[in-house]
Amino acid sequence: MIKFGKIILVPLEETNLELIWKWRNDPEVAATLVNVHESREIIKKWYETVKFNQSERNFLIIDSASGKSIGHTGLAKIDFVNRNAELFVIIGEKNYWNQAFGRDTVNALLRYGFHELNLQRIYLDTVQYNEKAIKCYQACGFVEEGLLRKARYKNGAYHDVIIMGILRDEWENKFKTRV
Repeated sequence: MIKFGKIILVPLEETNLELIWKWRNDPEVAATLVNVHESREIIKKWYETVKFNQSERNFLIIDSASGKSIGHTGLAKIDFVNRNAELFVIIGEKNYWNQAFGRDTVNALLRYGFHELNLQRIYLDTVQYNEKAIKCYQACGFVEEGLLRKARYKNGAYHDVIIMGILRDEWENKFKTRV
């Protein structure tokens, strides 16, 4: 269990897969996700491949005040040789949007990745129109590292994808008094 601000991260379990299915199939939530409109069977197969995979850590996001499950997050593609990983966040419960739950989740994962997993770099990508997420990532210390032009097809059009990253020393220097 990982606590930070308004959230608690608990390891994802098979009993949580119905929520993952619900969130990935909600059109508003799925607007920024890569994997969407997946069947329950596909999500179950995905879970079976990652539950013991050492290169991925998956968590359920819990609102610490209410105990409600509000999203799914984690670190994927963990590379222990080069000490980097890809961060992802899904706040699936829309009434929790724009209330700093995403920011607390990102900061919890950064602390976990840098302090517990001893990573050097954490990165992510997001579609360029996901302005709220980009502002959240920037507030947590991520910087834009690159742009993949017309790299993601969503809603009948191709969209640019922004690559963002943060290094351990950048995060520690920026947040050493807060985290």
